[in-house]
Amino acid sequence: MTNKNEIIQPLQQIESPFPPPLDVDDQRKALFVGAKYQTYYKEKFDLITPKKQMAGFNIAAFFLGIMWLFYRKMYAYGFIAIGLTFVVGIIETMIGITGTGSSIAFAVVFGLMGNTLYKYFVDKKISTINSNEDIEKAGGTNIWAALAILGIALFLVSSSYYLESQGY
Repeated sequence: MTNKNEIIQPLQQIESPFPPPLDVDDQRKALFVGAKYQTYYKEKFDLITPKKQMAGFNIAAFFLGIMWLFYRKMYAYGFIAIGLTFVVGIIETMIGITGTGSSIAFAVVFGLMGNTLYKYFVDKKISTINSNEDIEKAGGTNIWAALAILGIALFLVSSSYYLESQGY
């Protein structure tokens, strides 16, 4: 029995161990992105606004760079990044810059802007697809594309070293 002078405390909210249910837009993004959506990308995507374009640091994009773009099926962005890498490399060679400064700069940009770039890619892709089945097919990841880019890069680097050792 409670005393008339006693204040009744409201029940405290219990935090659920389960993520909240997704709205339709988030469900479509989850279908496109895959398993990592609820555990990583949803939180990052929610932080991105027109005024705040960066949403944390994407470690995978930082370390894997162009391979990450191809892994996430952002092929057009991957080819643009390859083109920029070649152009920057040619410019560095022409003006006599040696070192890894541009590589570090590219990695930092990928790390800082990876989540934002991926969010805009996802939004653009799912806006043009009607069925959930097609969204799921268009999204996800492609490990083979990333490995192909790695293989090509290793081939080019080893060929370059070989040609250089032969005096070419």
